[in-house]
Amino acid sequence: MTVLALKMANQRSAVSQLHGKVTRRMWHGLWPEVPEDNVPIAHVTNGIHVPTWIAAELGNLFKKYLGEDWINKHDETILWERLRSIPNMEHNREWAHCCGSVLTLIKEPPVAADIGKARLDEAMATGAEKVLALCPCCQFQFRVTAEKKGLTHRDRRPGSLRRRNDGL
Repeated sequence: MTVLALKMANQRSAVSQLHGKVTRRMWHGLWPEVPEDNVPIAHVTNGIHVPTWIAAELGNLFKKYLGEDWINKHDETILWERLRSIPNMEHNREWAHCCGSVLTLIKEPPVAADIGKARLDEAMATGAEKVLALCPCCQFQFRVTAEKKGLTHRDRRPGSLRRRNDGL
């Protein structure tokens, strides 16, 4: 299907200049009659414009912990090393309190509720302005727990809860 798409497309684009070079090398066999540099795959950009690319919430978070002028220093390695100064939930990633998926929510609702309460309390204790969960079960768990606490203010994006002035 990829070959069909590449051959039938009016235009083909890679993302960055380097991606374009690698892609032209990968697919040179489809256009053996042309030199590799002339394979008809262009590139769109060679970087990003940070102020328009980054989400406003992350920009505000970076201002708070990295300083108001972080945007002018975004290429400096030392700035990105300071990302570790941004607080994180203690039980996050490999140390997360996992409910064990939807089975726990269905089979052991009180256990899931306890885990949800512990996770939401921990998130609130960090002072986080937003809680984002990618796991659908975690999204459900956070939402139900927050609703029970009367704290819910849904963001438009799936899986996120946003802090209100009076709570979460």
